[in-house]
Amino acid sequence: MMTLAASILSRVTCDTLPKPPSDSSRSSKSPYHLLGRRVLVVEDDYTLAMDLEETLLAAGAVVLGPVPDLDGAFEAVNAEAVDGAILDVRLRGETVYPLADLLRDLGVKFLLVTGIDTDDLPRRHAQTPLCPKPLDMNTAVAALSRLMAAR
Repeated sequence: MMTLAASILSRVTCDTLPKPPSDSSRSSKSPYHLLGRRVLVVEDDYTLAMDLEETLLAAGAVVLGPVPDLDGAFEAVNAEAVDGAILDVRLRGETVYPLADLLRDLGVKFLLVTGIDTDDLPRRHAQTPLCPKPLDMNTAVAALSRLMAAR
């Protein structure tokens, strides 16, 4: 059994997600597997949320949100089908883990974005892909694309 320390050391980050095999069904204009995919953005920093939305739209995704709080995020998941998500760990004093648990249970691929120490992440999300802040938009979107392309 892997210890928490070992799982943190082996954490999957935006930069370490494996590249998917070539897929001829992708749009030739976008290197991402997001064309028409519904991606929920949960981020309470307005500028970061807008930058993520813009980058996802350019990659062909249908953006749900951005949503700045946990209540709004649960409403979005209950109202619409979600194919993938980018979740900020801390939202206005709350953590996103209850939503992450729901998405995991629903089989929705997601990654976490955080500026906090990764030692604070719960064990159940030790293998959830993590993108550190400051966030590079293209790296995060490419990571989500690779994650969603993995079968």
